[in-house]
Amino acid sequence: MSKNLFLEIQEEQTENTGLAMELNSLLTSDKSALTEKISDALQMVNDGLVDPLDALIYAKKGEYIFSELAAGLKGKSDIQGSKFSRHSVNILEKMVGVKYDYANCGEPEYDALIAKIAPLLEQKKKIEERLKKQDKKIVQVDEETGETFDVYPPVKTGTLSLQLTLK
Repeated sequence: MSKNLFLEIQEEQTENTGLAMELNSLLTSDKSALTEKISDALQMVNDGLVDPLDALIYAKKGEYIFSELAAGLKGKSDIQGSKFSRHSVNILEKMVGVKYDYANCGEPEYDALIAKIAPLLEQKKKIEERLKKQDKKIVQVDEETGETFDVYPPVKTGTLSLQLTLK
């Protein structure tokens, strides 16, 4: 994406939101300056100068632009493990998202545990799926003992949020 295209997008969005950020100042700003920009933008929303939904849409589009730009740039900067600072950013190449696969280790005790755990996890999953469909308390009877017990639907938790999808 060219600098001009980015600035055109910003100018178009600034008309709608009142929020503006120049690419050059973004590159040279340190964390405290960026935090101040965020604070100022939130204050504009709180003061009623900027519509909160427009500001959220602006943020979503900016997030899209920068995440796609970052994804497209992965592997393009070869710093080979060195550590340095540039434009108020510490830069260090390191391995992230490390995962270990133990399946081929050949450790007998581990393999025996996995063989015991896998069926239990499948059984647990089936019970959870059944409980998800339950919408009220039911009474179950233990066939062996005749004992009855109440089974309640699972507690559903979450956060109400806006889903923004770019089109």
